[in-house]
Amino acid sequence: MLIKDTTHVNVFEEFIRRYRDSFCASLAQARLNDLRETTQLAAAMPPVGPTVTPSMPDARTARTRRTLREWCDNHIVFRACTVSVVGGGGTRAQEPKDVFRERDKGCPDMVEVPAGASTMGSPESEEGRDFIEGPQHRVTIPEPFAVGRFPVTVDQFAGFVAATGHDAGSVCSMQDGGEWIAQKGLSWKNPGFAQDGRHPAVCLNWKDAKAYAAWLSRETGRNYRLLSESEYEYAARAGSSGQIFFGDEKAEICRYGNGLDRTAQQQIPGLSGRAGIACSDGYAYTAPPGSFATNGFGLCDMLGNAWSWVEDCYHRNYNRASADGSAWMSAACETRALRGGSWANSTFLRAARRGMLAAGTREATVGFRVARTLHPK
Repeated sequence: MLIKDTTHVNVFEEFIRRYRDSFCASLAQARLNDLRETTQLAAAMPPVGPTVTPSMPDARTARTRRTLREWCDNHIVFRACTVSVVGGGGTRAQEPKDVFRERDKGCPDMVEVPAGASTMGSPESEEGRDFIEGPQHRVTIPEPFAVGRFPVTVDQFAGFVAATGHDAGSVCSMQDGGEWIAQKGLSWKNPGFAQDGRHPAVCLNWKDAKAYAAWLSRETGRNYRLLSESEYEYAARAGSSGQIFFGDEKAEICRYGNGLDRTAQQQIPGLSGRAGIACSDGYAYTAPPGSFATNGFGLCDMLGNAWSWVEDCYHRNYNRASADGSAWMSAACETRALRGGSWANSTFLRAARRGMLAAGTREATVGFRVARTLHPK
């Protein structure tokens, strides 16, 4: 919920304490004074009585508050989450990660990811490794950038379609007896299993994802886009170096992501004989984002639930890959890279794991999340 819309006095008191030097502090103080006055009036009023109409502020005060409100709608913090990471030296507490959103309540929650450096790819000794995950190389992310806290949801994509009339097709690949088959009548509205508006939107191709990001940029005046492949791995690792951001204990994965687990094996026809994760996350197909623990950057579902399209063309290895966090493009780019794994994967739920599909393919395991450039050059 927006801080500016809350009716809790202590929320504004804490905001003013933390951000007393910001422009928004003036607006927060004005709102706090209004709340205190309203509370005092309510306490003094008899249980039954005439309606009290508050006096209107003068025109100058109204203009000042409106200007501050418009500025703060673009910058104010929405809420924070406290996270922890397990692995290496045990459990280490993380500072709360501020989450923000643009003015439209239908926009994705975004988390600022810090600049930094990380090793991309996997060592040859890593279990489940594929040659396409090498050679390992150092990647430096020179500037902070924002990442969607969750994948884009069904409700968020529906808002885009309602506003633009975008046609996301009516053919999507779904499992049929364990085989993936393109099926007519399936789409992001009906991927072949039950979803509600909170679930990650799937059955979307790379072009659908790009169209959504372009629309979001137009609506907000901000630079929304897809993540690059190196940005995705950097954000998924969140400062860790193991197979998975919380360590290498696979039995823990059901606390952090939605994959091909015992729940899926029991409920999805054709999967009972497939190797899966030896735990139960409670979801056979997609799960509402936020159902699992966050990583060290405060991001959810970076591994599992739904594959994410990224900007990059797919390359069979990292020879000549960029080292600055930018997307790796090429002249012929019919196939695009995927990251993160999905509800139908087990061994793919590793930070270094890569996927790929033709840019026009829609599959019931594939959606996307957005990034936002914070400091365009």
